[in-house]
Amino acid sequence: MIFDLDDYEALLRDWTPVAGYSNIDVDRLDLTVGARYRRADGWGVELSWLWTDYRDDDPILEDESGRFSRLLALIGKSF
Repeated sequence: MIFDLDDYEALLRDWTPVAGYSNIDVDRLDLTVGARYRRADGWGVELSWLWTDYRDDDPILEDESGRFSRLLALIGKSF
């Protein structure tokens, strides 16, 4: 077996919650929820979900629906 249960528990404890709330103006709201994991050698991963809602009648965004969401996965290295 590559990992035992203690390895999995340690891996889960090393995740850092990522949360964000942004009320840019009265016409837009952003919510972000996710988690970030970073190893001792600097490599890491972040998984997050963003949900945005904004006023539909904004003339700049007139062709948009007013809501969107995305799932984001990043892999990177800290220096």
